[in-house]
Amino acid sequence: MTITDTLVATRTEVPPVTAAQLDCACPPDPAAISAEMGRAFAVLGEFIGRNRLQPNAPPRAIYTAFGQEGVKLTVAMPVAAPAAPVPASGPVRLGLLPGAHTLRFTHRGPYRELMGTYGRITGWLKTEGLIDDDAGWVRFMPTWEEYQNDPRTTPEADLVTHIHLPMD
Repeated sequence: MTITDTLVATRTEVPPVTAAQLDCACPPDPAAISAEMGRAFAVLGEFIGRNRLQPNAPPRAIYTAFGQEGVKLTVAMPVAAPAAPVPASGPVRLGLLPGAHTLRFTHRGPYRELMGTYGRITGWLKTEGLIDDDAGWVRFMPTWEEYQNDPRTTPEADLVTHIHLPMD
């Protein structure tokens, strides 16, 4: 289903994956979210390196709450299942992310423009009768983003982010 020339909704089946995970909370403004995610991914990177885990899928930011009072999310890095148990390290844990049927949207471009994409998705959800107002987003929690390329080596204009809305 095409929403606009650059925003497409695709029904997908996301399989369960093992992932290093870290729960986070921050204010709802984009700069705070970006800073918190940068910190969290650095902590996950250290955990993955120390335990010799192998990333095997795009990293995720899983939003469990998003509102004026703040944002709650889990930052996750899917990894190959380790041969031996890996103990939790501080707030980082290794666990299974469940699979889901999702509606996936693709954002192309800088992360700072993601809020605009979410606005367009909200408009589409209203048009399709899936939500009545912005509060209807709770139906699609946890929503998550998967980052398809590395922002350290990819020009901002070429960044690709998949936004998944669970449909189960």
